[in-house]
Amino acid sequence: MMGRGRCSRAWGASMRVVRCLALIGLATGCRKGSEGAAPTPPGATAALSSPTLELAVSQPPDDELRIELTVLNRTSGPLWMNGRMASNHRRSLEFEREVWFELTRENGDEVPFHCVVDNLPPHDEDYIVLRPGSSLKRSFSLNCFDLSPGRYRIIGFYMDGNPHPPRPPAGAVPLREMLVSAQRRFEVRP
Repeated sequence: MMGRGRCSRAWGASMRVVRCLALIGLATGCRKGSEGAAPTPPGATAALSSPTLELAVSQPPDDELRIELTVLNRTSGPLWMNGRMASNHRRSLEFEREVWFELTRENGDEVPFHCVVDNLPPHDEDYIVLRPGSSLKRSFSLNCFDLSPGRYRIIGFYMDGNPHPPRPPAGAVPLREMLVSAQRRFEVRP
């Protein structure tokens, strides 16, 4: 299960654990032209640093390959984000996903995505306040990708594609920009 959708694909492989931390730059505030978006509170853009996106690839014994994505608020103020973090194909409609992955083989060939994910648009209750220093972690299956033994590269993405998100609470800054992890490598062994 991914977000509010369905996904299934069975496969087996051994996996070593790869952990990474990707620092990304994020401009806080509203997108130009966003209707109904609250203005950025005074001083909110004077963040100590930017949020980070942490990506981990693992496969516990006798379990499926998993991706863990963690959004960590390293800013000095609260962020308003879509905590649903629904996953889907990168070419899916923006409102059907907040998370997607770019997965390639070592030679650069894109790994096919085989699932049809039927996510609903996000609801107001999917939105959360992420306080400074706190994080939100979600786990995702890679069963929708056609993985066979070999070496791979993966990049994780987070972006709220909801064209009309609910207004943030007073003092919270909407997280509307894209978070991108650094490219990481992992290996699926026979």
